[in-house]
Amino acid sequence: SGNTTRNNFILLFVGMVLLLAFVGIELFKAQRGQEPLLDLRRFKDLTFALSGLALVFSSFVYFGLLFLLPVYLQNLHHETAFQSGMIQVAQALATLLILPLVGRLSDRIGPRPIALIGLILFIAATAMMTMLALQTPVWMLVGIFIVLGWSNGLAQQIPVAAMSRIESYESQEIATGSTLITVLRAIAAPLGVALLSNIVQLQTQVYMKRGALRGIPGELFIQQSSLWALHDSFLLASLIAVAALVTMYFVPRKRKNRQEQPVPTPLLEE
Repeated sequence: SGNTTRNNFILLFVGMVLLLAFVGIELFKAQRGQEPLLDLRRFKDLTFALSGLALVFSSFVYFGLLFLLPVYLQNLHHETAFQSGMIQVAQALATLLILPLVGRLSDRIGPRPIALIGLILFIAATAMMTMLALQTPVWMLVGIFIVLGWSNGLAQQIPVAAMSRIESYESQEIATGSTLITVLRAIAAPLGVALLSNIVQLQTQVYMKRGALRGIPGELFIQQSSLWALHDSFLLASLIAVAALVTMYFVPRKRKNRQEQPVPTPLLEE
């Protein structure tokens, strides 16, 4: 209902306000020399900050899609839960198959260009979802999930890029950065699910009301209204994925002479 959707957006807004308040408190504690729960000063590193923002955008979209796609497959494409799961297996297999290649490429050219390619594929996958129909062939659905799986495997280099300016001997910085990456992803995932699913719910009601005013009844129109609402959500997901790509593009390139610098690790002196 409309009240449920409105309440969900209110809760989402309150959550964002509380999150900003937490950030303010942590920064205040750090400035006063106290030990913060999360050391947000890591974001002074432009590479980490931009990569982290790209991770938030991509995680926001990715987990929102993981919630919406089974809804499409089962409620609108009329697949059983088992059939829906088997179609989505294509994404998991595509990710697993590309990960070894991603690791080797990352060692050669660095994580940034790989993440950019992954985000381009991510945009392509979300754009294709805006063209889904009630009778989209299964082979086409599998193809979309494969592209989504490839993009997910390549985008795994975004956290690697975020940590790339931290030296191997900076154990405290590594721990802080890893914790922040985990927290960013954990925050973005439920927000993506909440926003994208609420857009579907709200837009479905809008399309159904328009149909009612025109005197268009029937179960088929209800399903079509839900599909149009999903298209709106997928379109928003595409735009957020573009924001992730643009943000990742501005991540500074890794210096070529960085690996040539000696690393003063105490273990090497023993």
